[in-house]
Amino acid sequence: MEGNQRSGLRPEELRFILGAILALSLFFIEAGVAEILIGRDLACREALGRMRLAPDAFTACQPEWQWFMLRALARGWPWLLDATSPALIGWIVMGLYYAVLGGMAQQLSRRSGWIIFLALQVATVALVAGLGYVRQFIAF
Repeated sequence: MEGNQRSGLRPEELRFILGAILALSLFFIEAGVAEILIGRDLACREALGRMRLAPDAFTACQPEWQWFMLRALARGWPWLLDATSPALIGWIVMGLYYAVLGGMAQQLSRRSGWIIFLALQVATVALVAGLGYVRQFIAF
């Protein structure tokens, strides 16, 4: 109680900040691992490109569903709007998005805020990956 009086923040504000920081750190860890796996997939695809009779890249390297899920996880909405956008832009935009989402989820419930955040994150990744898959069939 005394620490809250010194910082000048209400408990709700502290809960929002804590949820936002934890969500942001979780996202950066996930996005870093996803970028490493994306890099491995690109190296595999380059090696297949040098072969004379190369198999399909989605059977030899990462399957198609992993390809879309990793990009949706690491680069998110900016990747969906422009597939050639740099990863840094995706990290910044999605980091802010998940920080606000984590803070809001922590505001909704003290005990189950993380469950709410993880459910919203899984739903976001699935939505972006699904829209990214459909995007290849629709010209916009």
